Amino acid sequence: MRRWEDHVQETVDHLLDAALAHDDVEIVGELAAPLPAMMIGLLLGFPDEMWPKLQYWSETTIALGGGPRYFDEAGTLAAMEFAGAAAELYEEKKGCPAEDVMSHWISVEESTGGEVGGHPFGLDQIISDCLLLLDGGAETTRTVIARTLLALADHPAEWEKL
Repeated sequence: MRRWEDHVQETVDHLLDAALAHDDVEIVGELAAPLPAMMIGLLLGFPDEMWPKLQYWSETTIALGGGPRYFDEAGTLAAMEFAGAAAELYEEKKGCPAEDVMSHWISVEESTGGEVGGHPFGLDQIISDCLLLLDGGAETTRTVIARTLLALADHPAEWEKL
């Protein structure tokens, strides 16, 4: 994680600078929502220019986790688009591994013959795990940032201590 620390700080600084460049700051849309998509994209090995799509896919597919009554065309289409992009990344990393989670999972797949703990571990599972990481990480991070800032706004004395 230390090797990504500078990149994370630069990303946060960039998002904050852009948000503070105008009078009305919409902290969720300008920081809390894009930041996790950017960082999870980095961890998974997606190129930086994919972060807007990762954010869109996360925001659109998150409801699918609520079960069939939440399935809709937009969420299903976004999940399929994500699966296609993740499959492309998988193929790229298979030929040219890097220091990222996708490359690690490919290494696990190759070293175990595609089975982990008696369960298949291949492309389908890796894509599923990528979407789970993206959706879970994005939703929790977005919520923590937004609620923390709301709590600090409600308690200015605590904000001052920081």
